[in-house]
Amino acid sequence: FNSLLPELSDNANNASLLLFNLLNWSKSQMQSLEAKPSLFDIQEVFEDKLKLVEQKIQKKGIELINNTTRDYVFADRSMIEIIIQNLLANAVKFCKAGDQITINNKVNDNGKTIISIADSGVGISKENQDKLFKDKTFTTVGTNNEKGTGLGLTICKEMVELNQGRIWVDSELKKGSTFFIELPKSKIGYSVLN
Repeated sequence: FNSLLPELSDNANNASLLLFNLLNWSKSQMQSLEAKPSLFDIQEVFEDKLKLVEQKIQKKGIELINNTTRDYVFADRSMIEIIIQNLLANAVKFCKAGDQITINNKVNDNGKTIISIADSGVGISKENQDKLFKDKTFTTVGTNNEKGTGLGLTICKEMVELNQGRIWVDSELKKGSTFFIELPKSKIGYSVLN
């Protein structure tokens, strides 16, 4: 029973993530998904979400480098939590033993926060990078044959844009991927879309 617990926990976390994705995607399809922005510390979100993947990181033999600092953003916290959870889960999914995941946040020149989740995993071809945020059916298998739905990054893009931000990727095959999110830091950087 004790040896099965970590696997059961992983499966429960994966099911929870999938459920979050499906619920939010279905809400967005009904065009009722609305951002409710507030000021919160992005480092706290990272700390919470790392707890969900820490067992898998250890099990796969991945090194985590946490360079996050206290930094306040103005966005819908629950949406940003879902985005970060998706990106962390993907980084773990496409790493193997000995790979690294590095998380970071900083303020850029235009006064917005840039969050990055980088991995030294399998990387993404240029052809597949074009499909990532557009094709809801696009999915690839992880290094331990983990399956995906293809919904995660599409939802991430929709939620980032609902929060007046942007998301993009820099990746090279066999060298890894870095996902970036830019978010406003205050109400001034956040305008309500009609």
